[in-house]
Amino acid sequence: MYFKIHNKAPKFTEPLGSELVVGEQPNLEGKPFETFIAQAYWCESELQEEANVIWINQQGLWHHLCFDEDIVFWRIMDEGPKYTPPKEEDIWDFPLEDLNKKHELEGQVLESIEHKITEANASVEFKFSNGLSLKIVSQNDSTKIET
Repeated sequence: MYFKIHNKAPKFTEPLGSELVVGEQPNLEGKPFETFIAQAYWCESELQEEANVIWINQQGLWHHLCFDEDIVFWRIMDEGPKYTPPKEEDIWDFPLEDLNKKHELEGQVLESIEHKITEANASVEFKFSNGLSLKIVSQNDSTKIET
């Protein structure tokens, strides 16, 4: 599945050392997410990444967040994810999980987004008006969600 990427020439910033945030973090604070999805990655029936891609829809605009070790990528996409079940012979799967439902975030306003990049990992933390914090952490080429 391929998507058109709007920010064709991403801006690079250096928050710490040589680690990078590629693209521009969108201004999402002050409003609830209409859709907040984690796209996992399974291979040979084993979970490889709980949050291979994070999809956020706010006011009709799709934001795509992913990691490559200590690099954070933000992109704006034309459309959101569509689950395609694997064929019988496939060894991988990319299921979608609704984080709004799982963490009872319907109508909760996003208060802040914080990037943390260290030698050990990279993370993006989302803090909501109900006090919940969801942190997407990339470490050792695997991404997970912490609450």
